[in-house]
Amino acid sequence: MGLTKTYSSNDLDWNIGALFAHDDYIVKLLLVSKDLGIEHNIKYVFGSVPCLFNGGRIPPRDATWYNVELIIDRYNKLGIGCRLTFSNIYIDDYKDELSNKLLQKLYDNVDKYNVKNGVIVTLDKLAKYIKKKYSKLELISSQVKPSVEVGLRNDNVEYYNKLFSLYDVVVVNPNKVHDIEFLRDIKHKDRVEFIVNHRCFPDCKFAGEHYKAQMRLCNKFLKSEEDSKEKEKLNKINDWCLGTRQKYPLLGTSMMDSDINLLLSLGYKHFKIEGRDNDMVCFMRDLGEYIYQQPYYSRILHSIFGEAV
Repeated sequence: MGLTKTYSSNDLDWNIGALFAHDDYIVKLLLVSKDLGIEHNIKYVFGSVPCLFNGGRIPPRDATWYNVELIIDRYNKLGIGCRLTFSNIYIDDYKDELSNKLLQKLYDNVDKYNVKNGVIVTLDKLAKYIKKKYSKLELISSQVKPSVEVGLRNDNVEYYNKLFSLYDVVVVNPNKVHDIEFLRDIKHKDRVEFIVNHRCFPDCKFAGEHYKAQMRLCNKFLKSEEDSKEKEKLNKINDWCLGTRQKYPLLGTSMMDSDINLLLSLGYKHFKIEGRDNDMVCFMRDLGEYIYQQPYYSRILHSIFGEAV
């Protein structure tokens, strides 16, 4: 990448996996970029803390409510929107206190800081609940949604086009970047988000069951024997996933500059960088590869980390 980058930061925006995972470093990154006058067009951060509406993957950190409020406020004061990953599909109780407290916090901050906060959702019933009660929040359909509903090998253009009736932004299977007919037939290209560094097996046939197993275990309502079976199923999928990654270390849908330039030429402008599960070095590397021009990024890293860079 790097040498062939031609897209301008004015042409697109970035949503990065930093919320409740890499906050201290990313806030420093944003502040140093501002001080040096270097554009980045990071518009959103996404993530979550343990609560009923969340889908399962939680980065280890001290997620006290005091810290949560401080973290959200820090981003919103900088003009960065926060998006909660509420991708759980096993929800019966929409009155969950912590989940609604998080939603209310994002909702109140929309006008307070003049930002766009939102929620990444898999379950339509939850999306409708949020739309009715927290109408100022953007609704984003999750990458998880096609995996658990139709499977990544069956997610055609008609499936995604239907989602625009409920969701403000639709996250599309990143492997679709190789399907030019699909890209041209999407109705609202300016409301689609693409993950540029997706590490999973392209169109993975186990993706839906992987997400479902994580969510079922996360919900804590399983009987002991069911819990054991679910853990066994998840372990088998994880073992296959790890073995596949070790065998094919470059596996995934990591977009090239040419892929992003193609998407921009067709009218797509929203891009997402995964990173909650990555260590800080890998995450910062991906931000440099996709968002920053390398000479400028070196100055930023030196300002953040000092002589160690």
